Amino acid sequence: TNEIVAAFSDETVGIDSVLRLPNGSLRILKGSYNGAISKWPLYDSGSWWVQDVSSTLPALALTSAMKSAHGDDNLENLHVVDMCAAPGGK
Repeated sequence: TNEIVAAFSDETVGIDSVLRLPNGSLRILKGSYNGAISKWPLYDSGSWWVQDVSSTLPALALTSAMKSAHGDDNLENLHVVDMCAAPGGK
């Protein structure tokens, strides 16, 4: 994540700012940049992808439910399989 923030913080990119959201996502404010998203830093390497912030809500809900059921200290040994883990909209 730090590599992505640093790449977008370069003034030559034309990005206004990178915000870290509470769910671990980044919000990129494009500012004066008018090019295609596929030309943004690190896109071609697959370091990041475009995803609506609402797509993180199921993981947040699951984490909250698991903490309620098992306590904060007992989550390390649990295994969760995300059957829809590929990037992109569902």
